[in-house]
Amino acid sequence: MGTDKALLSRNGQTLLERAAAEVAEAAGNVTIIGDPSRYARFGWPVAPDVSPGRGPLGGIVTALALAREEWSLVIACDMPGLDRGFLGRVIEAALAAADGCECVAAQGPNGPEPLCAAYRRAALGKLRGALDRNILKMMTVLDRLEVRYLAGDGGRFANINTPQDWLTHD
Repeated sequence: MGTDKALLSRNGQTLLERAAAEVAEAAGNVTIIGDPSRYARFGWPVAPDVSPGRGPLGGIVTALALAREEWSLVIACDMPGLDRGFLGRVIEAALAAADGCECVAAQGPNGPEPLCAAYRRAALGKLRGALDRNILKMMTVLDRLEVRYLAGDGGRFANINTPQDWLTHD
């Protein structure tokens, strides 16, 4: 993309602000994982990624290490189709999950969505182990967890990865 996608703005709101607002409505609180000097101005708590530059797994490990609750909702801010209603369904499914379940992940038309998921704090050891072994591909990481999948329509999972995606997104 060539720029920080979180800071892309449309109608006076950045992708980060929109995502955080939807999470706040669904979950009741938000912690942004990233560079505090870059994101603190938005007013939500910001925690630095324990493994910057190593993909989303470091951010998930950071979030779970900080978590006070059993489950943490994790989303990428570059999926502007996510909304509080669907995120609430992910949370409800996580809270209802059996004890052995470590993750509730959305299932879109292209497969699992590990960046629209709830992770159980008990999965931290497996996730940290994958990070330590440099296993960074999220689909490989999901394969190591007990996951329950929650179906969702494909439009909500569209990512903003290119300037063209940004220009054509509603």
